[in-house]
Parts: sequence; structure tokens; C-alpha cells
Amino acid sequence: MKTASPLYEKKSDIRLSRASVQRITGTTYFVSDTFRLIRAERAPSCLLQPEQNDLVLISEDTFGNVNILTILEREEKKAAMLSVAGDLSITAPQKLSLQGGQGINMLTKKISLTADQGKIKLNELAFAGELFTACGRQLHSLYQHVEIHAKGIIERANRLYRRIKNEDSRLGRMQCRVQEDYNVQAKDGFFDADNLMDLKGKKKIELG
Repeated sequence: MKTASPLYEKKSDIRLSRASVQRITGTTYFVSDTFRLIRAERAPSCLLQPEQNDLVLISEDTFGNVNILTILEREEKKAAMLSVAGDLSITAPQKLSLQGGQGINMLTKKISLTADQGKIKLNELAFAGELFTACGRQLHSLYQHVEIHAKGIIERANRLYRRIKNEDSRLGRMQCRVQEDYNVQAKDGFFDADNLMDLKGKKKIELG
């Protein structure tokens, strides 16, 4: 067990010393300075959440109030957690970077991202969700290969322009309903039906 080592002492105000975290109950910490088991609270400036067996720096005033100011030593393999009692904002006037050697995990109920410009580059992307809603003025997508497996897809658009060099569609059943004109233009056209091909027109049908 670590021994107490006062770093600074003022006659009637605050005494600083080292202590070891022995037990944690909610937001209350019980630390030991060898001679005593002291009840302590984490100071707001101590963003790193203390864990059991951590060596910490504590402050004690003349009224017996003890606060954990910072963590001095911890086992190397232990994970570290930054936590605060309320909201936390991180602000950088120029650029803010987050880098994880193995990965970055985010877990929250809601997430909001606002930026003037955005760029995402991923070698592999997997998305799983119950509802996906996208609203934008322009969408530009460039893919070498796209594979979609869906039980149902619903598209609504005022205008749709498609330019495809080659298309090979294999459908179990296709139904197309056009409210007004329906025009098809092709250099060569072929219609082939194994059983029945039916053309109906209420007024007339023109061929040729």
C-alpha cells in the first residue's frame, strides 16, 4: 500500500497528499493514506475517472472535505475513461483531431453532425438500421460495384434522370403504370415473350 506523502500544507487551509483508491460506491470514493480510510469526492477538474487501486492526489481542508484532484499512477493495461457530471464540450479554434490506433467507438442515443463540407473515406462500410432518411439538394455517388438486398424499396422523386451504359435486369414480375405519355426510343428494339404478348389500346394501336 502506498504511504502518505504530503506535498504542500498550509496551516489552516488545504493539505495535499497521496492516497490509494480502495473502494468505489456510486460517486463516492474511499481512499487510504496508510493510516486512514477517507471518504472523498472527485473534483470537477479530475476528468479521468478514478478506478480501484489508482494512486491519486487528494486535497483535504480543515472541515474534513476531501477531493480527488488527479490520478498519479495506474496499471498500464487498465482502460481510461473521461467522465463529467453534466454536459461536456470540446472546442478548438482551428482543428480538432481524434485518432485511435485500433478503432473509435461511439455509443449514444442521438447523434448530430453539422458541417459546411464533409468527406468520408472508408475501405469497408457496413450499415445496419431500422430507418434511414436522407434529405439533400444534390447527391453525387460514384461506385464501382453496388449490391443491395432489400425486402422493399420505395422511391419518390419529382424528376429522375438515369444514364446507364449497360443494364441487365432479371425480374420475377414487373408492373409499370404511367399516368400520362410513355415514350421509348431505341436504335433496335426486340420484344420476346415465351407464351403470350398482349397489346391493348382503348382508341387505337399504331405499328410502323
